[in-house]
Amino acid sequence: MTIHEIAERLPSISTLRERCQALAALDIVRSPHPAPHGRRERMFLPEWRTRVCAATLRTDDGDGYLIVFTCYGALALGFDRGSPMSPYAHTPPRPWPGVLDQVPAVFAPYLAEPPDFLAAEVPLVTACAWRTADDVRWRTGDGITFPGAHHEPDGAARLFALLLDPDPAAYVRARHDPKAPDAGPPQDAVREAYALRPLTRETVRALNPDAPFEAVTAELRRIGYPVAG
Repeated sequence: MTIHEIAERLPSISTLRERCQALAALDIVRSPHPAPHGRRERMFLPEWRTRVCAATLRTDDGDGYLIVFTCYGALALGFDRGSPMSPYAHTPPRPWPGVLDQVPAVFAPYLAEPPDFLAAEVPLVTACAWRTADDVRWRTGDGITFPGAHHEPDGAARLFALLLDPDPAAYVRARHDPKAPDAGPPQDAVREAYALRPLTRETVRALNPDAPFEAVTAELRRIGYPVAG
């Protein structure tokens, strides 16, 4: 599966924004103590730029994505460091032909100045999709020739998988640690977060019995997620 198939399954801009915010909230509750330097795997930045919010995924392997939400629409950039479509698969480095060639000019600033972990001498992008405010669907570059020997050559399926499925069971499966004694977060509590309902003490406790409610709610407010009083 490539970004072409992923784009066909991405939800509307508003739904995608809500799903990104919900996943960031779940990450806060499930892992209340962020990694060194305050970095989390998933983040939602309601004021990343002026009148622009953004969602990010950053893995320990250096992969990740940036999804930008603006008045002009939304832009999704994914980077799989091990992809044969990495800019560093070429000398000198350059984006894979066709991936970025048709991105509308209104999104150019976010390619030029991405977050630090996607910043380099060339855009760190192996998969890209966009949808302007007037579009009825997500779009991708038309002229991409994918490496034929790879089932998921651009990493899009792995990076964007949780954004495609509204079923809380998908999140539970993705987050379940086979070595852990429990079966992962309860689906009902995940469903509350997916619906952007204010998280109560009971819901937070169900998601993570060890999460300090006051500290968690302070972080949830920072990402604009509603919290019960």
